[in-house]
Amino acid sequence: MLATPTDRRTIEAGDPLTFFRYINGGLFEDPLRLPPLPVEFRGALLEACSFNWSVISPAVFGSMFQTVKSKEARRHGGEHYTTEANILKTIQPLFLDEYRDRLERASNDKGQLTKLHNELAELRFLDPACGCGNFLVVAYRELRAVELEILKRRRDLDMEAIAAGKKVERAQLSLDVTANVKVTLDHFFGIEIDEWPARIAETAMLLVDHLANQQMELEFGVAPDRLPITIASKIRQGNALEIDWNAVLPSSEHVIVFGNPPYAGQKERTAEQTANLRSALGDDYNGNLDFVSAWFRKASEYLTTPNSRFAFVATSSICQGQSVAPLWIPILRSGWSIVFAHRPFDWDSESANPAGVHVVIVGLARGSKCTERTLFYYAANGLGKPEARQVANINPYLLNAPNIAVRASRKPVPAHLPPLTEGNKLWDFNNLVIKPDDLDAFETDPVASKFIRSLLSNTTLLKGKPRWVLWLRDAEPADWAGSVLIEERLRLVRKERTESSDAEANGIFQGG
Repeated sequence: MLATPTDRRTIEAGDPLTFFRYINGGLFEDPLRLPPLPVEFRGALLEACSFNWSVISPAVFGSMFQTVKSKEARRHGGEHYTTEANILKTIQPLFLDEYRDRLERASNDKGQLTKLHNELAELRFLDPACGCGNFLVVAYRELRAVELEILKRRRDLDMEAIAAGKKVERAQLSLDVTANVKVTLDHFFGIEIDEWPARIAETAMLLVDHLANQQMELEFGVAPDRLPITIASKIRQGNALEIDWNAVLPSSEHVIVFGNPPYAGQKERTAEQTANLRSALGDDYNGNLDFVSAWFRKASEYLTTPNSRFAFVATSSICQGQSVAPLWIPILRSGWSIVFAHRPFDWDSESANPAGVHVVIVGLARGSKCTERTLFYYAANGLGKPEARQVANINPYLLNAPNIAVRASRKPVPAHLPPLTEGNKLWDFNNLVIKPDDLDAFETDPVASKFIRSLLSNTTLLKGKPRWVLWLRDAEPADWAGSVLIEERLRLVRKERTESSDAEANGIFQGG
């Protein structure tokens, strides 16, 4: 009945069902078959009806969806749902701070308030990996709040002018300002690969619109009537790396792109994801690049107008090591600049079982949007509130330094040096390495203890796991005579080098 237009219903006049509005959009199209329900269900339903749902953000849908998938399943899909705090870390420096600041500066100038309002009406937003729509929901809510402040301030200025005896043209005296709402759902677009979260995103946007309208009603006494639904966000289901984004939302300087695309390293990617990444990056494809790199490249090529901007949450690996040159140099050379960034911090999500990952947030712009650059620093452990610093430049390593990227090379940069075949490789098959569990035995050995040295490696530096090594480089066999521990370790080294199929291992051993 709810899915049937009122002029096509067969309900008699006076029937209580006539009070129910026509609700389109597909929510009530399919029949709902319920089993016999206990009294407890009725009590829970009544309690839910009496609850003030306006205090609950529709963004919670993302975390609800996350709870039904295991951490392993989310990692496989590269899915990391986003808290409001981290969404705001992205959208505030990208655009929200700018419009809030302009609202503050224009608070006593009706002309500037009107200009700002008209500019908000021109904005369009795209999240090309929108999931359950958390980014779109929070962005819409915050912009509707800015718009409401504009309407309130314009009304107050008109009232002040009239009270002072001034003539006011086109004064905003009517309480019904619903026709003045210019930030609307159809300005928000998303792409999502799975149907279920795409539908959740559409529903969440309708809910946040309802909450924004309620806030307007509290201030002006009237709110827009959204039923039947004629204005809604546009969520396209499909693979964002295979879809032309211009077919979803034509690019312009009024389009702002943001989101939290999926992450997947070389070992976690599916064959389809690797093919998508290769297609997006073309000749710049590098197997070390994370899957999220494809979204940065595609956004940089999608937004072609001078004053464009976009920002994504991403795994911190894209700003480290061999990933930097193939990803960032082509983007920066095409006219983009990193205008804000959050250095690596510990990710969190609104879930009891969040997928652990360290991330960065990188915002890029071109043209007039590149006037300021802000770098957000975190404590050494990546936790806590960041410190914002205004800097001269942000390079791809997220440092206040020139845009230099170190490329991997298999040849010496100074031509006169011989080739380097290996780095600091022990060729001991870990038999000379002392792990924490074995350290006591070696330290109590009067001979072996003389040859213990700290071993620094990525395991130590990145994971905080200390290791030690038997350093026998300048020693003679007589120097370690009597140490059963050293003799046994050397026997294992000899055995594994001799049996190794690697000619270099054999050669090193046979050569001494």
